[in-house]
Amino acid sequence: MRRQLWCLGLLAHLAGCSGSSSDSQVRVPLLNQCGMDDPIDRARDPTNPSLPGNDPALPGEPSIPVPCPGAVLDANYRVLLTGNTAVDGLPNFNPATNTYDTSRIQAAINACATSLAPGQKGSVKLQVNSTDSLKVAFVSGPITLKAGVTLWVDRGATLFASQNPRHYDVTAGACGTDANNKAVSTSPA
Repeated sequence: MRRQLWCLGLLAHLAGCSGSSSDSQVRVPLLNQCGMDDPIDRARDPTNPSLPGNDPALPGEPSIPVPCPGAVLDANYRVLLTGNTAVDGLPNFNPATNTYDTSRIQAAINACATSLAPGQKGSVKLQVNSTDSLKVAFVSGPITLKAGVTLWVDRGATLFASQNPRHYDVTAGACGTDANNKAVSTSPA
């Protein structure tokens, strides 16, 4: 705002334009009268057709499909808030004692896909726990989306990827091999 008012004053002084900074309509017209175009003001103008969302030839904003029946999952884990910036924000998750969310997320995706008619869309919604708002984290290995299914990570929830590299092996002990990459894991599974 300070930059815009400074520019406005400088332009008014240099170009001999007049206007009052208290007039809410002055900023863009005054700059245009002075022969200047301010992209910041132009981007804030909701009627400007050069903005992506204002072009009538473009399709509307995408929307998230309604969750399939039984496809709203509550987070199971809290995040760490210890004051230690190295770990704060990470899930309070111990792989030795906690269960990954992979199977329940994948089961919800599969069930959602099965319930959809051809061409229909649905979603699996991951949300903050409805009974404990401090549980905001999901921890999962790889999941496979199905046609027509959207994975919706709701506001406040976070989906964390498993830190266990074995969860991402294509086959046992083979980390991400494909036809062009013959890399093999050297760590025991």
